[in-house]
Amino acid sequence: MKRSQRFRWVQVLGSAVLLIVLIQWGVAAQQENRPPVKAEPPEFHDSTPPMTVIEPRPSVLDASYLPPPQTEEHKSAWEAMRSDTVGVQKFYELGNVYYDEGQRDLARYAFEEAIRRDPDHLPSRVNLGVVLNETGKAEEAILHLEYAVAHAPDDVMALCNLGLAYYSLENFAKAVDLYTKALSIDPESQLAHYNLGVAFADAGIYEEAIREWRQVAQIDPKSDAARQAQDNIRVLRNVMKRGD
Repeated sequence: MKRSQRFRWVQVLGSAVLLIVLIQWGVAAQQENRPPVKAEPPEFHDSTPPMTVIEPRPSVLDASYLPPPQTEEHKSAWEAMRSDTVGVQKFYELGNVYYDEGQRDLARYAFEEAIRRDPDHLPSRVNLGVVLNETGKAEEAILHLEYAVAHAPDDVMALCNLGLAYYSLENFAKAVDLYTKALSIDPESQLAHYNLGVAFADAGIYEEAIREWRQVAQIDPKSDAARQAQDNIRVLRNVMKRGD
């Protein structure tokens, strides 16, 4: 899966709307047939600012990008890379390559190596949190993402991914609070906007969900997020027509 693109705007929701979300969640959780809303993939951290292209990848995986040793031939190259003379950035980039190729275990290994060299390398912390959450280790993910947020409280990507991890643990109030905080920092965070729509849809507050996803589609009509949001809107419209 390629990492998701940067996303934008939504109105910051006040405490009254948050309270409605939490109340409605309790009611909606008892419904047997919820709409098949597509959850947005978590946004992956790189060293570039929002709305820029992702950092370049090597066209050929040379020796420095070999996976952990599986054969004697690879072992010496990997061990050389593990030496302390290799910088954090190399392992960070390696983790990104593995993630883009769908090799989550290897991506985790690379990000952990980066953090071993520099515990304060926040992009690696965030990306490790993403990988852990995607592989069913939300509690471990939260440890790394909380660390990142504590050291960079305005990091919208860290906030959004922390929200996703809490959502995985069904702590919906915390997740919505984090999405809302992200939007107060960057009203053009489409990731937070989309996932807030998912939270509304899961809680049965369909009009609010549709409003959020409309914004996603208006921001960048050609993006994957926009197409996914439009699909979700059609699903909810059909559900509302049937009176589910």
